[in-house]
Parts: sequence; C-alpha cells; structure tokens
Amino acid sequence: MKQYQLSDYWHESVNENPHLPVRFEDVRESDSTFPVHWHEYWEFLCVVEGSMHAVIQARTFDLSPGDILVVNSEELHMTKTGADTRYLLLQINKKYFATLSLKPGLFYFSNLIRSDQTCVDLFMELLRIQTEAADGYPFLFTSKLYDLFFHIYKAHSEIPDMEHADMRERSRMTELLDWIKDHLTEDLTLDIAADHLHVTREYFCRIFRKYTGQTFLEYLYALRTMDFFEKLKSSDDPIPVLMEKSHLSNYKVFIRTFKKLYGDTPQSLRKTFSYRS
Repeated sequence: MKQYQLSDYWHESVNENPHLPVRFEDVRESDSTFPVHWHEYWEFLCVVEGSMHAVIQARTFDLSPGDILVVNSEELHMTKTGADTRYLLLQINKKYFATLSLKPGLFYFSNLIRSDQTCVDLFMELLRIQTEAADGYPFLFTSKLYDLFFHIYKAHSEIPDMEHADMRERSRMTELLDWIKDHLTEDLTLDIAADHLHVTREYFCRIFRKYTGQTFLEYLYALRTMDFFEKLKSSDDPIPVLMEKSHLSNYKVFIRTFKKLYGDTPQSLRKTFSYRS
C-alpha cells in the first residue's frame, strides 16, 4: 500500500521515474482515503482491479475496472479506494505538458473516461514496457506515452465549463485549504474555519463537503494524522506523545483515520520502520 506523507500531499512537483518524462506507478490499495488537495500537474488513474470513488471540483465519480480518472491541473480532488484496489498512476509535470501544446493555454480533459479500450490497452502497454525494462525501454515507453496523450487529446479533450460562482467557490476553497495547512498546529474548530471564510456554519459545512467529500473534522484529522505519520517514522517518542504533538486528541477517531490512510495500526508500522533501519 502506498504510504501517504504530508510532504507529498502539499508538494506540487512530480518525482518522475528515472529516465522517463513522467511518474508512472502500479499502485495497490485497500479502503484508503486521500483527502482533498490540489496540485499543478496532471494526474491519470486507470483502475485495473477493485473500485474507486472520487470527488473533483464538487463532482462525484465512481470507477470500476477499465475506467480512467483524469485530474486536470489545479483541480480540487479527493479519492477513496475500495477493498483490494489496483490502479495505474500517471502524473505529468505542468511545464512539460505545456511544451506539447500548440495552442494558447493548456490541455483540459474529461474527468472520467469510460469504455475506451484503446486507453486501457495503452496504459497496460506502458506497464509492460516499464516492467520488462529492456535495453532502450525509455524510448519505447515515451513513444507509447505520446500515443496515449494523442488519443486522449483527440477523444476526450474539452472546454472547461466553469461558471463565475463555481470559480469563486473554488478560489475560496483553495485559499481555505492553504489556511488550514498554515494553522494545522493550532486549535482549529468548525466555527473558526467558518469565520475565516466569513460564512455561516451551515453554509460552510455544505460547501466543504461538496468540494471535499468529507466533513471539516474528517479532513482536519486526516491532515494531522499524516503529520503524525511523518513524526512516527523519525521519532521514538511514545504514540500518545506524538499524537499530542500533532494535535490529535480523540484516539478512536485517530486510529480509524490512520487505518484508512495506511492500512494498519501505528504500532505495527513502527515495528516495520524499526526492522527496515
């Protein structure tokens, strides 16, 4: 299972695979939730096994094997995988992607691609090429990658339909997420967050769930749990002490959130870290 880190969560560049212009991974997860976030790069997720639920710009999507989720640059999104889910992850840097465009502006694609066997076959071909890693494979991988981008561009590019009100809400949400990150170690409450946006508690709850698929407290606990995880890897302090440092007070909620993110208990993962070192 992929282990989410707070540094990955806020980092906006792509850690490309060696000798390749993109990041490409075969990911296996089970009942994992990655809280709402945004980044500058494009992200493509091709579901191979299991299921995935996603929220992108307040729109919800449910994916099955053969479906492809596309997250365009700077879109707010969250993902949640079902049991025993496997997907292929493809990420491409914004600056690199921009060099491929012959038109003003950048690409924009449909968020959900269904029933496109050509897309799926190209994803699987990329996996085969990367796995076999034959002599000169980066050339072959890149050629197939361009085949994939060309197909998606011709079959699934579109003009984004963003009304002014939606853009205003999105702007407020991205600003709010940055504000939460900057105040993560403070005593944040739902009322404080609503006051920050100068809206009522009821409106805040509605818009937050609309764009994140989570309640404010679920989101806050997820971020603080990710912060706890980074401390867990580098500290021998008792778990209650690390929880306090990450401003986690409800042990039951914390354990439930930790298992959603990392698939195991902090005690078990700490033993794994000790074994690796």
